[in-house]
Amino acid sequence: MKKILSVFAVMAMLFMGLVACSPKSRLELIAKEANKMCPIPVEGVGTTEKIEFNGTDIVYWLVVDDDEVDIDVLARNEQETKEFMLQEFVNPSADIKEMIDALKPAGAGITYVYSSKLTGKQVTIHLSIEEIEAVYNNPSALVSPEKNLEMQVAIANRECPQAIEEGMVATRVYLDEDYVVYEYEMDEEIYDMDIMESNRSEMMESLRDTEGDAEVIEFQSDCKKAGKGLSYRYVGNTSGKMVRFDIPASEL
Repeated sequence: MKKILSVFAVMAMLFMGLVACSPKSRLELIAKEANKMCPIPVEGVGTTEKIEFNGTDIVYWLVVDDDEVDIDVLARNEQETKEFMLQEFVNPSADIKEMIDALKPAGAGITYVYSSKLTGKQVTIHLSIEEIEAVYNNPSALVSPEKNLEMQVAIANRECPQAIEEGMVATRVYLDEDYVVYEYEMDEEIYDMDIMESNRSEMMESLRDTEGDAEVIEFQSDCKKAGKGLSYRYVGNTSGKMVRFDIPASEL
């Protein structure tokens, strides 16, 4: 979310000294300057292709990587996504504050248009200035770490079942006591459950390696804040045998 807002927010900081312009003219100028930076890669989402002011809102046009974002799942989770986005304004950084200061005089909100790279299907999410101001600098609007994680898990679970690779399907994502659980069904004609168990140390090392993935690191941080670890549970499709790998919250 912060990455999507950042270019416009920084431009807002640079142009807030323009007092001769009307609020809407200022927004139009800021958007034009921000748009010059496009296309902008957004890790875990896709690419911001265009930023514009349409006379009412600042609009971000994003083309999503379909391997990263399922546009149909996004469409089914518009309200949850909106709540996540609004959280960015509860305890805003300095550049986000400047952005809000640019939006408020014009009564402008923010609109995000997500388009599937493969199908062209679109989902639009709108944040009005009233919705933004309701949470702005308002600690009581901050959801608890537990609630935040619960919302993320619910969205992830709605993407299931999902093929991860040949013979491996993510069937469920859920909360179970002290863990966020990722459950997978394994084709035992391809995967030997006993070999997976015997290679436990190598598997654990692989699961712990985030490879600098900012999205994974952020999610693990959210898990830790909520006191939850990660549990990966692989279930054979014929034997039903489970091989389980747990990373406690203390080790995230």
